Amino acid sequence: MNRLLYLLALGAPLAAQTAFRTTRHAGLPTTFIVDCTHGDIDGDGDLDLVLAGDSMPIRVMLNDGNGLFVDATAGRVTSPASIDCHAVQLADIDGDGDLDLLAANEDLLPNLVYRNNGAGVFTNVSATALPPNTFDTPHQVVADLDADGDPDWLTFEPTGCRYYANNGAGVFTDVSGTRLVGVTGVAGGEWDPAPRVADLDGDGDLDVIAFGPGGLLQNRGGVLSPFAVQLPAQAAAPLTADFDGDGDIDLLGGGRRLFLNQGNATFVAATASGLPTTMLPVITCFDVDRDGDVDLFARNGLWLNNGSGAFSFSAATHTVNANTWRVAADYDGDGDLELPGLPNFLHHVHAPTAPVLGGSYVVELATRPNAPTLAVLFGALGGGSVPLPPYGTFRIDPASALILRVQLLMPPPLLTTLNVPNVPALTGTALHFQAVADDQVLGIVLTNSFRDLVL
Repeated sequence: MNRLLYLLALGAPLAAQTAFRTTRHAGLPTTFIVDCTHGDIDGDGDLDLVLAGDSMPIRVMLNDGNGLFVDATAGRVTSPASIDCHAVQLADIDGDGDLDLLAANEDLLPNLVYRNNGAGVFTNVSATALPPNTFDTPHQVVADLDADGDPDWLTFEPTGCRYYANNGAGVFTDVSGTRLVGVTGVAGGEWDPAPRVADLDGDGDLDVIAFGPGGLLQNRGGVLSPFAVQLPAQAAAPLTADFDGDGDIDLLGGGRRLFLNQGNATFVAATASGLPTTMLPVITCFDVDRDGDVDLFARNGLWLNNGSGAFSFSAATHTVNANTWRVAADYDGDGDLELPGLPNFLHHVHAPTAPVLGGSYVVELATRPNAPTLAVLFGALGGGSVPLPPYGTFRIDPASALILRVQLLMPPPLLTTLNVPNVPALTGTALHFQAVADDQVLGIVLTNSFRDLVL
């Protein structure tokens, strides 16, 4: 069977490369998802997902370590018969080292507290962990607001918000009467922007950015009250990040207006100098190209940061739809950030179609766009896990690994074609692939890996 990995034809570069693309190797549902949270649920070292689907049951998607998700809801989490979940968040609420789950419900249904047993099995403990509530809750914030080492819980309803303090064991008490001071007009309608937390004034605790008049809330020892100076209307629904690299949290309001923090939660408009007028609303922000600053993922492409908060367009296309979830993380273990089901092709290996007996099977290796990159493509007949710090983890079997291609990519990507013999005994054979690239910015890096079965 090793001969299968030697039967190569010449690869050919594509004319253009997109930075984010869907692939066959995600396994995520195509049904409408309202909210998504990520974390290592089952303690195996990779990032899993929990999905909220409005009136559908909460779903648990486990990661195989390579960015392939499998629906593992059955036996791991049980949704109530009546559910209208609009917000989910993983957090260690009881201090036992694993991630528990908090879920916010609409339609006057009670919110939910699930405790993790450490292996990714969740038990509904809402009856003992949370006071009775039927407040129609489409949004939430889960964060350590009182700096006591455990996550607290802010819930947002159309008529206001509530503050639940954690006792350290995952039991929440409603302290709204004493810890929400002068907070009025702060609401959470079903399709209002989700609230966020960040240390806006540099005092070491987490402030809150919520929707509605007076929604910029200052944290003073765990007590929230409106900042004296609120945000202008153009800064509504902001994304939060240090866009200009000066160490404080800036805001991107309405998906297209930039406000730079002066270090004390006062913000100066910087749209004219930082953002081009051709930008469409930004969906999320993260370090797309691994150069150490925060870039923008917008509906019309990527906008790369120069490190000082000035953005330029990077020719890239990606499919943006209702299920383009905004939680960026390294789901496939290659060191760069992507969105669930939308891998980052900065350093990426995948195959557009599955291998079929008697057919040609193409493996694509993508590296940093517009940068000549020396790359080595490996194939193997098994998976593995060999840490090679600081480069990453070799996730294919070293004993059966073969070098399929060594080439300087100018420009990437590289297509390598395997001719699959028409031998019935090969049906079901697992083929594993990974690459090593000498990146011009990062040096030696290991890409993601993936597995295909011969059909």
